Amino acid sequence: MKHLLAITCACFFILSSNAQELSFEQQKELAEHWAPIHYQSIRKTDSPFNSNSLKGKSDSLSTMDFDNDWIATNNWENLRKYDSDPAVYYYVAATSTHYFITYGYFHPRDWTRFNLFHLGQHENDLEGALFVVERDSSKWGKLLIGYSVFHLSLKRNFYCEDDSIFHSSSERYLPGLIEQGHPVSYQQPRGHGVKLEPSFHKPNRSYCRYIPAILNESDDHDKKYRLINLLDSNQLIHQRNNENFFNDDQTIKGSKGEGANPPWLWRDWSDSKKKLDIQLFTDPANYILIDNVFSLHYSTEYTHHPYLNTIKFDNQTP
Repeated sequence: MKHLLAITCACFFILSSNAQELSFEQQKELAEHWAPIHYQSIRKTDSPFNSNSLKGKSDSLSTMDFDNDWIATNNWENLRKYDSDPAVYYYVAATSTHYFITYGYFHPRDWTRFNLFHLGQHENDLEGALFVVERDSSKWGKLLIGYSVFHLSLKRNFYCEDDSIFHSSSERYLPGLIEQGHPVSYQQPRGHGVKLEPSFHKPNRSYCRYIPAILNESDDHDKKYRLINLLDSNQLIHQRNNENFFNDDQTIKGSKGEGANPPWLWRDWSDSKKKLDIQLFTDPANYILIDNVFSLHYSTEYTHHPYLNTIKFDNQTP
């Protein structure tokens, strides 16, 4: 009877702890543990038709306020004047069964090889990845799948050895890569599309290997990046009403081209064909359930998703 009581209490403790909001420190620790090792391809040379690479600086990871302001329409030019600070943005949502960890890579310039009236290029770019981690008895959980933002589509990758958790849609999922316990992401030069497998990565060409600051290693290609919570004071989520940074449709402004999508507008162009009105960042649990159809215990009730609370607050009328 004592053993049964102990087991019951332990199960109650686990369920109770799963149902709690995550502290900022817990969010940071989760983000650090699963932070990607990021291979950024770089183009350092300009062509007669384009001088936008800035000797590779335009392909370097940057903070959104690298120029010490939250004005989106001066970033293209200010990149010439300011140093870029390598950073990756993150956000953590959770249900009682899974964590959903978003990482965002920002570039002030999304540029093209041929510069003709800025066709095909734009000021500001934010693409990235979202990882699904199963909550189990371990501290960090088990990485299952990842979605990466490749321009107007989402690429799908799996990390679990047992693919029986996937239904018939599993053929759309490619194996994701792990390096030193961290998922690996790859990003194009110029257009900055992201994948979780190296189909376009060319090791014989210029690239930078960005590693999270917690890793104690370095080689000629390495730069360490710091993690920034999108929920931090004065960061992107709290800038949504900033008319100098966002358009009315919540896209990020840009003086050249069409601007960029923040994470809450990340979606696959084919979703419209499926009439799927659920977006990856705003409702990852339902998006992934519908898109993937897990054959395992899976909750869609959020125990932690602060962005939804900020939306409700913004929409309140006086």
